[in-house]
Amino acid sequence: INAAFGWLIQADEHVHQRALSRTVLAKQRMNLALSHVEVDILIRKKIAEADQNPNNFQVQKTLGTALYQYGAMKKDAKLIAESARLLERAYQNNPADKDTAITLGHSYFDVGYYNKDNENLAKARQIYTKLLENSPKDADIRNDLGLTYFLQTPPDLEKAAIEMKKTLEGNPKHEKSLLFLVQIYIKQNKVQEAESYLAKLKEINPNAPSLADIQQQMAKNEGAK
Repeated sequence: INAAFGWLIQADEHVHQRALSRTVLAKQRMNLALSHVEVDILIRKKIAEADQNPNNFQVQKTLGTALYQYGAMKKDAKLIAESARLLERAYQNNPADKDTAITLGHSYFDVGYYNKDNENLAKARQIYTKLLENSPKDADIRNDLGLTYFLQTPPDLEKAAIEMKKTLEGNPKHEKSLLFLVQIYIKQNKVQEAESYLAKLKEINPNAPSLADIQQQMAKNEGAK
């Protein structure tokens, strides 16, 4: 909780940079051992302040980003959704700000993931697609776009695979895309394709996350035939 609270202190610094003295900020940094109740009170206070300044781009972006990072660490879908509300304002005020757009997309993505919510996954997809118009070679954003198809209910594995392959065209060593392509082909019972991408993943990183689980799943599927 202490590390995450630091983000809220940073947000406070940006929002009230001219009003707070360095001495006060130093004392705040030294006293981060706050209870969950105290953190919740601070969050509500900062959100209320942001709601009073809806057209202030920097206020919405800074606090929205801080809340997203804190909510993501806590795996708190409600808090992440609240961060999205602030980031939506920032994005509306300055849609050209890439950092705001990325964080807004991630906030939609995470809410969609935690709540199994197709609507928020679709919102993330829209943001990611817009970002890729200006940065078509951004492998991480392309991968996340593919994941919005992979995670929706029901999943669209074909569209997910298309985006993962586009990612690999620009970055053949993108581990996450290789990993999810293996999972996609396992779900489609395309053993040869799964093994091909698994071999590439193992070559790049023999200690890749979930590698052992995937190999076990493939062996289990093979044994069930």
